[in-house]
Amino acid sequence: MLSENLAKLAPDQASLYQQNAAALSQQLGQIDDWIKTQVATVPEANRKLVTTHEALGYYADAYGFELEGAIEGLSTEERPSAARLTSLVEQLKAAEVPAIFVETTTNPKLLETVAKEANVEVASQPLFIEGPGDEGTPASTYQTMLTTNTCTIVESLGGKCDASAVATAN
Repeated sequence: MLSENLAKLAPDQASLYQQNAAALSQQLGQIDDWIKTQVATVPEANRKLVTTHEALGYYADAYGFELEGAIEGLSTEERPSAARLTSLVEQLKAAEVPAIFVETTTNPKLLETVAKEANVEVASQPLFIEGPGDEGTPASTYQTMLTTNTCTIVESLGGKCDASAVATAN
C-alpha cells in the first residue's frame, strides 16, 4: 500500500498518510457507487461506447458498457481521404450508438462531420482520457474527472446524471 511505503520514507508522517489513504479510499468508494447509480439510468441498449481512444476499456468493464470501437488516428492535424471518411461513417452507423465521445486532442470539426453523416451526436464535453485537466477545468482532480466523464457519458447516452449526489472533495 502506498501509505505504508510513504510511512517508511517519512515515519513521522505515517498517521497523516494513513488518514489521507483512508479518506481517498472512502471518496473513491462513494464515487464508484455513484457511477453505478448514474449508469443505471442509461437505457441498456445505449450502453455502448465509441471513442477516439481505447483508454476507456477499464471503465466499460467496471460499469457495464460495451466498447463498440475507437475512431483511431483522428488527430488535430489529420486530413483523412474520402474513403477513410466513408469508412468512419459506416463504422458509426454499424455501432448503432446515439453519441460518440471525443477527447481534447481530437479534431472536433472532422468528427462532427463524420457524426452528422452517420446521424450520431458528438458529446458536448470532451472526455478527460489522459488524466485530470488543468486548474479551472470541470475535471481538475481525479475525483472530478470521474464525475465529469460519467455525466458526459450518461447524459449523451440518454440517462440522467445527478452530479450533486456525489462528494468530490479535492
